[in-house]
Amino acid sequence: MEEQKSFENELEILRHENVSSSLSLVKIRNEHTMLETELKEGEKQLKQMEKLYKTTKQKLDKETLGKISQEQTVKDIEDLLVNHEKELKKVVSYIQTLNDLMFKDSQHLASLRKNELNLITDIKSAQVSFLQKN
Repeated sequence: MEEQKSFENELEILRHENVSSSLSLVKIRNEHTMLETELKEGEKQLKQMEKLYKTTKQKLDKETLGKISQEQTVKDIEDLLVNHEKELKKVVSYIQTLNDLMFKDSQHLASLRKNELNLITDIKSAQVSFLQKN
């Protein structure tokens, strides 16, 4: 009888352990299911974040490229402006040189005309003098 009671006690302990194990197994399955759900939700959020990242990166790349293009265009225009200003200075200097030459030539022409008038006056004086003697 004692063996039977011991056996029954042991059987009862095994039943409790079995129930406890079953409950633990159910609990673990529930936790596993919850974790799977959280994992799927995390994967879904990750995909959304990756999509947002790609979109944002594309926009940033376009803006950066646009800024680089704009900056390069501005630099090119500034370089052209500097070159045009240098050319303008050369042209202004050349015009000033031509103006100086024209002024000197005008002075020389005025001197020649004065000499011409003096010669004409001398010739007319000589003619008048010659005609008066004859």
